[in-house]
Amino acid sequence: MGGITLTVAISIATFLLGIMYKLVDISVKFGRFANTLEENENRDDEERRKNAAKFTELFNSRNRHESTLIRLDTTVVNMSTKLDRMDIKLDKIMDRCGARVKE
Repeated sequence: MGGITLTVAISIATFLLGIMYKLVDISVKFGRFANTLEENENRDDEERRKNAAKFTELFNSRNRHESTLIRLDTTVVNMSTKLDRMDIKLDKIMDRCGARVKE
C-alpha cells in the first residue's frame, strides 16, 4: 500500500509541477506581450509627436508663403495702379504735344 501511495503522491506532485510550469510559462509570455505592447505604444507616441511637429512646421511654412503672396499681390496691384495713372498722364501730355504740333 505504501508503494501505491508513493506513486499517487508522485503523480499528484508531477501534475502540480506541470500546472506550476504552465503558469510560469504563461506569466512569462504575458510579460513579453505586455513589454512589446508598451514598446509599441511608446513608438506610436513618438511617431505622433514627430508628425505633429512636421504638421506644425508645414502649416507655419504655408502661412509664411501665403503672407508673402499677399504682399506680392498688393505690390503688383499698387504698381498696376501707378502705371495706369502714368499712362493717363502720358496720354494727356501726348494730346497737348499733338495739339501744339497740329497748330
